[in-house]
Amino acid sequence: MSIAPGDQEFLLRDGKAVILKSGVTLPGLCPFTGRAPGPYDSEHTFHFGWNPPWTRVALLFLPAYFALLYFNRIENWGMIKWLDLRVGGIPWGGLLLLMVFFLSIRLFFNNRKHGFAHGVISRRVVQFNNSMAILCGTIAIVGAGILLIMGAGIIFRLPLFNNERVADHFFALGFKIMLASPIPLFLRKRLRAKRFDKGWFRIAGCHRRLLEQIPPAPSGSKVH
Repeated sequence: MSIAPGDQEFLLRDGKAVILKSGVTLPGLCPFTGRAPGPYDSEHTFHFGWNPPWTRVALLFLPAYFALLYFNRIENWGMIKWLDLRVGGIPWGGLLLLMVFFLSIRLFFNNRKHGFAHGVISRRVVQFNNSMAILCGTIAIVGAGILLIMGAGIIFRLPLFNNERVADHFFALGFKIMLASPIPLFLRKRLRAKRFDKGWFRIAGCHRRLLEQIPPAPSGSKVH
């Protein structure tokens, strides 16, 4: 698989980055290992996306709020006083927090620029990425399970959770595990979009051998 003639003007190299338009075909090497495809390797469509920095900050609002809440170690469960605000029996504080969180998610995905490129991928890379995804899901399930147990214990007033120290330990353990759950996803081999401008993606994460197969961007080009 080589660069299609029609793709040559939409696939360029700039230092260690690849500058491309969505839908192009990469040279016939695995972009992560730099090797030609073997009998067990396969063609693959690489997906990537880019978001304006402000949308990423908005998405982190709720996790950051609870992280600050926990690490500040404010006295006890009464620390979220404004979340307990009720008018007419309706918990407006908690509803407002959820509304802000879901709004930030919508802003994140509404402003996301999606792209893809065709190429080949090593079987080992696929196996590694699948393992990381399974590990992420397992860690998240464990953390969520601990938090659900804690929540159920408080709601149903189980004797164990009448002790605020026990509840605090459950919250701390579940919260730390949930924080750790995305780490395997960041370890996966993937093409990362570092910039998007006028239809062009700037992609990082490609092997040196693949970069050598791509023509350099002309000096002074607008796609830099």
